[in-house]
Amino acid sequence: MKVKIGIVPAYEEDRGSYVEDAYIDAVERSGGAAVTLPFPFDAVRACDLEECDGFLFSGGADISPEIYGEEISELCGKIEPKRDIYELEMLRVILDTGKPILAICRGMQLVNAALGGTLYQDLSSQHPTEVTHRCTDAKYDVEHSARLIDGAPLFELIGKERITVNSYHHQAIKTLAVGLRASAVAEDGIIEAVYHTERRLSGFQWHPERMLDKESKLIFENFIKECTRR
Repeated sequence: MKVKIGIVPAYEEDRGSYVEDAYIDAVERSGGAAVTLPFPFDAVRACDLEECDGFLFSGGADISPEIYGEEISELCGKIEPKRDIYELEMLRVILDTGKPILAICRGMQLVNAALGGTLYQDLSSQHPTEVTHRCTDAKYDVEHSARLIDGAPLFELIGKERITVNSYHHQAIKTLAVGLRASAVAEDGIIEAVYHTERRLSGFQWHPERMLDKESKLIFENFIKECTRR
C-alpha cells in the first residue's frame, strides 16, 4: 500500500480551493499517493485525517500579519483570510495527530507564524539584499545558493554544504518560533529551511516540487519514508 499524503489545498476567493499539479506529481514520483483534503474546515472529517500518513502545506498568498500580532502594512501582499483561518485550524488538528508535516513556501511561513514566530511582511524593503528572492515575471523562478547547516537533519540527508534552490516569495521568516530551528540559509541570512526539534515537521522556503534535481528528490523521498514510520 502506498502511503497517503494529505495535501492541504490552496484557496483564492475568485478561484476556490485547488492543488497545483506540481505537488501531486512530486508526491507520486516519490512513491506516495496524493489526497486532496476538503475545504472548508467544516468539511474535514476525522476519517480524512486518519487515512493520511502525512500532510503537505503548500505555497500561495501572503500570511496575514495579524496572526503574529502586527498591523497589516501597505507593502504586504495579497491575503486570503479564509485560507488563513482554514490552515490554522488544519495545522492545529494535524499537529495533534503526530504525523509528519512537509511545509513549502507559504506553508513554512504559516507554521512559523502559527507557532509564535514572525515574518517580514515585505522582504525587499524590510531586509534589503543583493540576493533576488522573487522574479518580477511570475512565470519564472530565480535561483540562488543556500547553505545547509551542519548538524541539522537536512545536512545529514543531502550530505553537502551548499545547494542551489529556486526562489519565488514575498515574505520570509524574521524570528523563528519556539521549537523551530533553521536547517538552511541564503547568503543574505534569510532562512530557507527549518525543522522542529520535537515534532515531525520540516519546512522549505523554496519549491522542491518544481525542481527535478537530486536534492529535491531526496527531500520528497525522505518525507515519504518518514510517513511510513508509526
